[in-house]
Amino acid sequence: MSPVFVSRTPIYDRKLETYGYELRLFGDTREGAINGLVQLAQKFELNRLAGTRPVMIRARLEELHAFESLPWPHAQMVVAVAAESNCGTGTPAAVGSLIERGLGFAIEEPDGLSDRSFADGIRLCTVNASRLDHWLNRAAPKRLPSAPKLLTRGLETARQFEESFKLGFDLFQGEFFEKPRLLRGRDLAANRLQTLQLLARLQDPDISIDEVTMLVKQDLTLSYKLLRMLNSAFFGIPKQVESISRAVVFFGLKRIKNWATVLLVNAADFQPRELLVTAMTRARMCERLASASNRANPDRYYLAGLFSLLDSIMDAPIETILANLGLASEIDEALLSGNGPVGELLKTVLDFERGCVDHQSPVTAEHDALLQQAYLEGLDWAQDTYRHLE
Repeated sequence: MSPVFVSRTPIYDRKLETYGYELRLFGDTREGAINGLVQLAQKFELNRLAGTRPVMIRARLEELHAFESLPWPHAQMVVAVAAESNCGTGTPAAVGSLIERGLGFAIEEPDGLSDRSFADGIRLCTVNASRLDHWLNRAAPKRLPSAPKLLTRGLETARQFEESFKLGFDLFQGEFFEKPRLLRGRDLAANRLQTLQLLARLQDPDISIDEVTMLVKQDLTLSYKLLRMLNSAFFGIPKQVESISRAVVFFGLKRIKNWATVLLVNAADFQPRELLVTAMTRARMCERLASASNRANPDRYYLAGLFSLLDSIMDAPIETILANLGLASEIDEALLSGNGPVGELLKTVLDFERGCVDHQSPVTAEHDALLQQAYLEGLDWAQDTYRHLE
């Protein structure tokens, strides 16, 4: 039997700030995933996945018993009850005690769960973006519970997002947020082109220590932010580093290049900001899995993960971005088509994040035991780093 895994996907509010996360449980079977939730929760605390933000977990009515013995804080969790299980199955006796412990519920579309035993625990009403028109045609606002927030999930297009926003939905989720919106047309703005040119120089494998030092020094904002970050408690160095030259000697060229790259990406004006956390998680996970299998050039896997959302962050087609970066062909191939060794491993990381791991894949089989650990370590690193970036 394959192990059970958990990943997360962000839920955004109307300001495109992170409201919470949906946790995706996956394994051999749906039943295996739900039954394995308790075992997973005993291995790590919920705050590693979500901090103190709310989380939503999808389940059927007959699976609610698993939440009775769940050691995670119930008040932080919302169970989204699948629409197909809303009718005819009866309400489990566990519902009342779960609500008393603080567990919340989400219903799908306004019909939702008619049983009054759920009423006090309902926090969200969810509508799939693909069914937005259907929902509008058959539902009246008065049929919605008064307390919960409205969540549109599965957003894939700008039209779906704009419609749900205009309709007054409170929360939004979907792959739409990971796509470039091309608000500025297909050409890169001058400031973003300048950023990409600097990124390209930093990624040159033949760049010298002196040139990296000079490039960072020339950008006063980057130089200041890099020194401030390196001297923060995050690194815990015993003596303050007062110059970029000293930082390169102390931390090494590779680490300085990586930190400068992250800072440059973070400097772009983009929404939602959670995109950078996701990209950094992918970068660290790709690097860890590549190193674990002794693959050559793990730095390339790191960059593929970090740049996997660069089109959304820079609001430009990935082809345009790569044409200005001049990265190794392996990275270009991975980001453009998902092919090659780097692309195959990046796809495994993306599949894990989306909860659709192919256990028959050679890459997945190679890293099966490491996937969850690498994902959590990537999250830890990305979240800690982002806190110090901000």
